[in-house]
Amino acid sequence: MFVGISCGGEWWGLDAFRRVEELGFDGLFTGEHLMFHRPTWDAVTMCAAMAAVTEKIAIGPAATIAPLRHPTLLAKEFTGVDLISNGRLILCLGVGGDYPKEFEATDIPLERKGRRTQESLEILKKYFTGERFSYEGEIFELDDVWLEPTPAQVGGPPLWLAGRQEPTQRRAARLADGWLPYMYTPKSVKRTFDFIREDAASVGRELPAEYACGAYTTVAFG
Repeated sequence: MFVGISCGGEWWGLDAFRRVEELGFDGLFTGEHLMFHRPTWDAVTMCAAMAAVTEKIAIGPAATIAPLRHPTLLAKEFTGVDLISNGRLILCLGVGGDYPKEFEATDIPLERKGRRTQESLEILKKYFTGERFSYEGEIFELDDVWLEPTPAQVGGPPLWLAGRQEPTQRRAARLADGWLPYMYTPKSVKRTFDFIREDAASVGRELPAEYACGAYTTVAFG
């Protein structure tokens, strides 16, 4: 079992990040919002700080809001994080939408968030190969592009999807390396795990043994 802890986008400080690793957790994560009901940091800055002061623990966003960034920028920024961490990044993408003001502020149509996320996932996979490629989607068009430097992890970091809705579950089943639901009951978590396995099989995909079936759980102390 893999057990990680998230700071939720709050700045805990470098000593606290080191302490998470010392306590034996497997992963150190951050949330992300551009606008929220409390102060939050962006995921790239936070993950870079986490990567710089730890040595073994996995680090990453849980999750970064994929539709708010162009996939080229996503690939470039998180490749840097993977290099700083020496290959410890897990890149978890969220669709977002709980706070529409974020989409308004970045001039991103809220109703296209799902499609933007799917195309971003497809493009990230191509960038992480290190090869030149072109891409023509409903939203993004790229002509003869490439990524240098490439991630520390050959083929790029694991790509997880986070969310609650069935379209995101299908993308996780068909395109991603892991699924991270949140605001779910234990029964609904199991139901979505079963759905992902069945949907992957329906398109001829055999999920690899390392495919991550996770759950984001809020715990309060005190």
